[in-house]
Amino acid sequence: MSILKPVKSMLARYIGLVLFSFFLSQPSNSQHFDFQRDFQVLLNSSRDTLSDFFYPKLLERFSYNDSTLGNKELMVLQIGFTQDTNYKPKITLEKEKEVLDLIYEKEYEKAVVSCNQILKKNPLSLTAMFEKSYALIKMNNPMAYFHKEKALKIINAILGSGEGSIEKPYFIFGLLDGQILVKFFLENSIESISNTVNEKNIPLEIIEYKKGGILEKKYFNIQIPVEKSQKQ
Repeated sequence: MSILKPVKSMLARYIGLVLFSFFLSQPSNSQHFDFQRDFQVLLNSSRDTLSDFFYPKLLERFSYNDSTLGNKELMVLQIGFTQDTNYKPKITLEKEKEVLDLIYEKEYEKAVVSCNQILKKNPLSLTAMFEKSYALIKMNNPMAYFHKEKALKIINAILGSGEGSIEKPYFIFGLLDGQILVKFFLENSIESISNTVNEKNIPLEIIEYKKGGILEKKYFNIQIPVEKSQKQ
């Protein structure tokens, strides 16, 4: 079962509607992300100081929520962060769980503090961005939408990275990112979470959910966070 705590259905629907319109407004990708083909190429771009995809440049643009950041740039941004010493998916996951507990207990001010601590080391934590936004909404803080829009950019890049099928899974860098996408974008309760590998021996997370009473599933490529977690 999902480790995500229940959230207000109104918020989930609101986020879903905003994300749906945001997703439709973005240019579609002509070619999905392929790990074996693209990862090293994009990683090299993130390290090239003369490239527009140089990781520090992209991170700075993301920090102020640059509206011109596209899916490819956001993918390179996430790939670039995997080389940062602060990219520790397993440790981040434990801290994200603590935030979810605080949100569930309606400890919104404490949740914001915890989110800030996570984002200081991992500025791309999808859970921290979403939950900080939610907590700030509950505190009537207008900065909530700034953080939500940043999270939506990452979600949109995930959606552009594949189809959610076993052949073309979505590519994620955070161990909770798949659950965030299913709950807030697809607006469905999670029935089960399991793992498998595809024909290329790439580890995949399978999230099953019900849509209209029918059980459906989405696949997520978790190779990078799994590999990094095993080294922690």
